[in-house]
Amino acid sequence: MRWIQYSMGFSLVVALFLGGCFTTDNPSEGGLLGGLYGIVTGAYDERIKEQKARLESARQTQKQAQQEQQQLIAKKAEKKFQKKELEAEINRIEKNTQ
Repeated sequence: MRWIQYSMGFSLVVALFLGGCFTTDNPSEGGLLGGLYGIVTGAYDERIKEQKARLESARQTQKQAQQEQQQLIAKKAEKKFQKKELEAEINRIEKNTQ
């Protein structure tokens, strides 16, 4: 009976030790022991900070792209207007030369 208690205790220690070897900061991996490791060590909090930083960077990139798009749209409209003016001038010159 005593050997069963020692066996169970030893199995628990081995499981905890091996669980500590296979830890990850990804909550979808690692199981219960990995999850506990992530919480205790602050790995999950660090992962959240990194993801928030990446999200903010992506938002800034998107904002810059939208601003650039608006500038290009305005430039396109300006060029279109200039084209129409030049076409009208060409038509006037052609009428005058006939």
